[in-house]
Amino acid sequence: LAFVRLSLCVYLLLRLVLVFVFFFFNDTATTEIYTLSLHDALPIWRYRYRVLVSEVTDPLRADLVWCVADMDSADELNRVAGLLPGAHDFSGFCRRPKSQPEASLIRRVFEAGWESVEDEFHFAIYANAFCQQMVRAIVGTSVEIARNRVPADLVEQLLETGDRSLAPEVAPPQGLTLMEVTY
Repeated sequence: LAFVRLSLCVYLLLRLVLVFVFFFFNDTATTEIYTLSLHDALPIWRYRYRVLVSEVTDPLRADLVWCVADMDSADELNRVAGLLPGAHDFSGFCRRPKSQPEASLIRRVFEAGWESVEDEFHFAIYANAFCQQMVRAIVGTSVEIARNRVPADLVEQLLETGDRSLAPEVAPPQGLTLMEVTY
């Protein structure tokens, strides 16, 4: 929690400095001074989620992976992940913040995909921001689609309607890891 607060403080401070520099120099810029847009300096977050394909939970990895019994291919998982890049309203995948129920849940996903690593599937996603439970909801929905427990077009429905009640349960937290934040 302290790391998240520190990261947020650093992010807000950097953003404030960049806004000041952007507006100050754009009013007084000469041909020798150029500023990037503020958008170019915003962070990119990368999360990874690990799914262990096994009938039995491995006790050495129990706190690091979600154990799922009946999945055998990443093809359907990658089809679903291919729908995510771009700017979308992720209301169907996010828990609305109680403190700001009117807040926008539009996020820009730069890249998303699954890969098979030994007896696990790893989901990686890069975006400009994430809302609460977004990655876990995407993973939970993707896994349920791959297991043929929900309709194959559920992700499209969630992105179009933003109706969180259509989504299956979110994946448990133990498979999720914040891998990096880059500026």
